[in-house]
Amino acid sequence: MLIRFAVLALLALLSLSASAQAAKKEPTPQQITAAMNDPLVQNNLAVIYAEGRGVQQDYTKAAFWFRKAAEQGDAYAQYSLAYLYTKGMGVERDYTEAAKWYTKAALQGDAQSQYHLGTLYYLGKGVPKSHQTAVDWFTKAAARGDPRAKYYLNKIAPRGQYFAVASETFADHSQHTVENGLGLVFLQGAGAAVGAEAAYFWVLVPLMCAFAI
Repeated sequence: MLIRFAVLALLALLSLSASAQAAKKEPTPQQITAAMNDPLVQNNLAVIYAEGRGVQQDYTKAAFWFRKAAEQGDAYAQYSLAYLYTKGMGVERDYTEAAKWYTKAALQGDAQSQYHLGTLYYLGKGVPKSHQTAVDWFTKAAARGDPRAKYYLNKIAPRGQYFAVASETFADHSQHTVENGLGLVFLQGAGAAVGAEAAYFWVLVPLMCAFAI
């Protein structure tokens, strides 16, 4: 009943620009079917069920509608369906299925999917464990501005490699974190000349500020 109401409401909005006579007509079964096959409508229905907007929260129905849109190539739906698989919400937890849908969305440039796919490769969940593949996906996500991908790149990428991307992570944290991060860079020699004095200076500065030494 809710689905029919949502579709009818959508069709009513679309008909506002039509003539008054046309607006009085009931939507045809073909129009309702067409609306139900629209990925936008399917995504909206999925969100309604996932968040319990005006209905009882139901992840099973949310997964059903996300799948409908995902199968039509909608990247948002593919990401959302993959996320439900990783959490076991509305579907049985299945990292292989999650990786499949994350991959489809990631190949369309979805940064969140690229980050999560990198995580699956790093942990070896649903896909063969691959440090390099994880780094590759984290790099793609970081290039699109995902801060989590930048953080993990800074942790797992080879020293000096991807430093230009990873170093931007420091700007996303507090000044103390920036200073401490610079200290670690000098200590590890990642993207900067090794210098013990400089390293200890940048590590100690935030500590001195924090404890008012």
